[in-house]
Amino acid sequence: MEVGTSRRLEENEILAAGVGIRYRLARILGLKYRVRHNRHGRVYCGSKEKMTNEEKEGLKKKLTEEQYKVLIEKETEKPFTGKYVKESKDGIYACVLCGNQLFSSNTKFDSGTGWPSFDEAIPGAIKQVEDNSLSMKRTEIVCAKCDSHLGHVFDDGLTKTGKRYCLNSVCLNLEDK
Repeated sequence: MEVGTSRRLEENEILAAGVGIRYRLARILGLKYRVRHNRHGRVYCGSKEKMTNEEKEGLKKKLTEEQYKVLIEKETEKPFTGKYVKESKDGIYACVLCGNQLFSSNTKFDSGTGWPSFDEAIPGAIKQVEDNSLSMKRTEIVCAKCDSHLGHVFDDGLTKTGKRYCLNSVCLNLEDK
């Protein structure tokens, strides 16, 4: 597309451009959100800006207080308190905010850490982000569809993959297979 020209972008073009959480959250909440081209012809929508009050209020209405703190503010639920820590039903664990399927129950294992643990994600379901908070180096995992915080992944898993995806239960819905 020529720089300076204007046309309505299709949703798949916007998402393929990787415009970030603000556009995705606006779509989930049914809000209008303007996407533009910068002077170099690249798609952007201000994902580096803070969420608007309208976006925050929309999420607070959709989520519980604890879900909001974990998914959006990147807090962690207390260990051994989540409803999926000891869950053994078959199914698919999906993101509570957008419904993106994240993990199969076949990959869940008891790590003894107090959070639901998995050794393998559904391909393309999550993204890994470097996390240097709390004076330690970790790898955060976020939903690939809505960028919500899910937990962290560690290389100390007790299974064949050697991975331990440690998630907060409040981020998940267990769907029947």
